[in-house]
Amino acid sequence: MCGKGFITSPVNTLVSQYSQDDSLGLAEVRGQSTYACRAFEGINCEKAGDSFEDHSTKCMDYILARDAFWMAKHSVTNVHFLCYASPVQGGFYPCNVLVVDEAHNLENILITMGRRTITSEDVNLIHGRPFDLPAKDKELLNLSKVTEWLRQFESRITYALGNVEDGDQERNYENLRQAINFTLNCGDWITWKEKENLVIASMSARRAARPLFRCARRVLFMSATMGNVSLFLKNLGIDENDAAVYRTDCRFPQTNRSIFYRNCGSMSKTQNQPGMSRMLQECSSILRDRPDERGIIHCHSRALQLAVAIVQN
Repeated sequence: MCGKGFITSPVNTLVSQYSQDDSLGLAEVRGQSTYACRAFEGINCEKAGDSFEDHSTKCMDYILARDAFWMAKHSVTNVHFLCYASPVQGGFYPCNVLVVDEAHNLENILITMGRRTITSEDVNLIHGRPFDLPAKDKELLNLSKVTEWLRQFESRITYALGNVEDGDQERNYENLRQAINFTLNCGDWITWKEKENLVIASMSARRAARPLFRCARRVLFMSATMGNVSLFLKNLGIDENDAAVYRTDCRFPQTNRSIFYRNCGSMSKTQNQPGMSRMLQECSSILRDRPDERGIIHCHSRALQLAVAIVQN
């Protein structure tokens, strides 16, 4: 209906679902590092592009997928690619509509994209000035002092890049420099030390959202759990007068979608998942009490699914 369009989602598994649906006929592209380049002995296309001048003309994997994505009428990719990749000559850009599925996660993924950890090894490898501001672990640091250090570290990266020969190392430092610039210019960020490393993180997705929204003349956000729409738009830098909202009622009867919450304990891996055994016991108890009823245990990861399956079997 809209002609040329892109589909994206902050959830990579959903992007894969779209691309694997043959009835949709969507051209898909992912990041260069996910492609094994058949023209250059199977090394990933990102490394091949850094190492071989003729990669762009010989590549049968990433380059073909990238060009097909930009030239097709209907395409799908992840948020990272749309934010950072440049359209090819002759490609459709901007398109008529960008569809963002599971959009309630968009602000968080855009903020996460700008978060970086700077280690002492990062500093030492390019002979930068050590970060010696004393602070407790995960205690917020003084922004002006960290800004001063980041500026000189960024300058040191720029100088060092002229002498770096390793392609992976060069790419990592270039990405780090871009992240530092992004954070310092976003106008709303925080910083702290974590295990002797310096962490910088944006608190706003507004600046990160701009290149994404430039991809299309109109953007359609879809979600079953959008929450506060006004706050969602504000946090992405969208004027409410530029947006229209469509809501549809849930067709499932309310009696069929009640939520009974039972806190079985923390599932944090860093705390060795103390709630795991109690959660598995709860699942077993529910199944035993309803031997003649059908049901679903919905797990958020493959590892958790396997743990549940082992206990139930």
